[in-house]
Amino acid sequence: MNSSLFRFFILVLTILFFSHLISVSPSFDAFNQEWIDKHTRDNGVTGIAKFLAVSVFLLSIGLPRQLVAFMGGYAFGFAEGVIYSTLAATLSCATVMAVSRYFARPIIIQHFEMRVRKLDHFLLRSPFLKSVIIRLLPVGNNLLTNIFAGVSKIPRRSFILGSTIGYIPQMAV
Repeated sequence: MNSSLFRFFILVLTILFFSHLISVSPSFDAFNQEWIDKHTRDNGVTGIAKFLAVSVFLLSIGLPRQLVAFMGGYAFGFAEGVIYSTLAATLSCATVMAVSRYFARPIIIQHFEMRVRKLDHFLLRSPFLKSVIIRLLPVGNNLLTNIFAGVSKIPRRSFILGSTIGYIPQMAV
């Protein structure tokens, strides 16, 4: 099987998987106090797993991470809320970056090669530090930042670790 056909097959499976997740996950509006009370609070490991799964999914399709941090604090208290919401944001970051790198990068390179090279040139100097700084800024879109990182050549480990460190202050606030 050639590479393009395999990539297309994986893309179809990914779309089907995300479509299924959309059908069984709460919407942005339904991820609220009532959902938290019913599915996560005082439900032990199952509640934590549900919170993480839904949060990672919703963050991966554009939910603001501040909302996940607020819900995590509500469900688990300050310390655990910061830990679980930061973990969810980190897992979402890694997921979106991987999907973007695998599917979007080849297409974007074909059409915007020079712009991607400029982005790479900027990000490849001190990638960890730049990732921390980008995440510390209270502006920007988390989802788009993860997609751009996936399209670039920034090292995964540096970006994900830097993002995790940069997430912590906002998640705590």
